[in-house]
Amino acid sequence: MDGRFTTSKADEASRDIDMPPSVEEDLRQRMEETKGQGRYVFLNVDGGPLHRDNMRNRVWTDAIKRAGLRYRNPYQTRHTCASLMLEQGEDPAWVARMLGHAKMKMNYARYGKSIRRRTRQDGIRFEEELQQARERSANHP
Repeated sequence: MDGRFTTSKADEASRDIDMPPSVEEDLRQRMEETKGQGRYVFLNVDGGPLHRDNMRNRVWTDAIKRAGLRYRNPYQTRHTCASLMLEQGEDPAWVARMLGHAKMKMNYARYGKSIRRRTRQDGIRFEEELQQARERSANHP
């Protein structure tokens, strides 16, 4: 919050996260775009790291307004992502692991209504939906 780099709040918070192919592709592209401008992938104007509050106040809030949405905290995007993954049939245990939930109880309590079916293709259905949304967005600027 105050611009310092720190470790996770708890040992359980440190985990490996599966990265969907589209996210990896976007990050690699961003790394190429910022190559040599600083040591971070997402840079402020001075080549340093983005400050959370600055990004929220200058970018996030304006984007929410332009989209005609009621304000929500950027942290809520993780809940949206989890709900969408579960609605597409991703394995609830896999989603819980990506969220860092130590127990499935939290997943079912918060996202139970989104859990429909299990496909055993972790991330695939979400990737397909994400690609379709990108195509729809590209066709309607």
